[in-house]
Amino acid sequence: MSQIRLGLFDLFSYIIPGIAIIIFMGLALNVVDIVQLQALVSGLTLVSSIAYIFLGYVVGFITEGLAIRYVSLILDRMRGDLGNRVFTKFSEIHPEAKVKNFDINYIYSFVAVNSPDSIEKADTFFALGSLARNLSFAFLLFGATSLVRYIILGNTILWFYGISMLAILLSIYLVFQADNFRGRSHRHLLNIYYVITEATIKSNESKNRVKRKS
Repeated sequence: MSQIRLGLFDLFSYIIPGIAIIIFMGLALNVVDIVQLQALVSGLTLVSSIAYIFLGYVVGFITEGLAIRYVSLILDRMRGDLGNRVFTKFSEIHPEAKVKNFDINYIYSFVAVNSPDSIEKADTFFALGSLARNLSFAFLLFGATSLVRYIILGNTILWFYGISMLAILLSIYLVFQADNFRGRSHRHLLNIYYVITEATIKSNESKNRVKRKS
């Protein structure tokens, strides 16, 4: 999937999650509160907006590796490898298919060359999966950091702890949403690949029959 459109991938994978991490950590560590945050947003200029977007990109880029490990830790134990699951389900639906292995990079390149109009849908699902994955890590950071801070400070306000736990639960929910979005991207590519290759095989078989008859 390395050929995905750069702008869409950057926005969903780095910029939005990176800005979310900056905001969440600021709130969790009590660096800013909601009122200060609202004032900051309302006072944004073009230059400061660009600066925050760049900072969000850097933070999102740096933390993506941690987000990938966090999501993989949960999904690999609970669901197994995504590619294997998608290919196994595909094989059950299309036992006659000539596809014998699942190489997502090869299939993506093949579909991009032979059916470029079909790539946009796969790219969108893939980017949404990246967004959900990296946002899940942002919510995990917020929930875990605020929870530890409340415990250390001896905070006795229960709804503060409830917000922390809700953030952690939302993080886990987004982990599975990320898996679902990426699965839809993989299934879409695999189905298009199957349609193209089957059509090619049938066309070749038809040509061979014509040649034999002649």
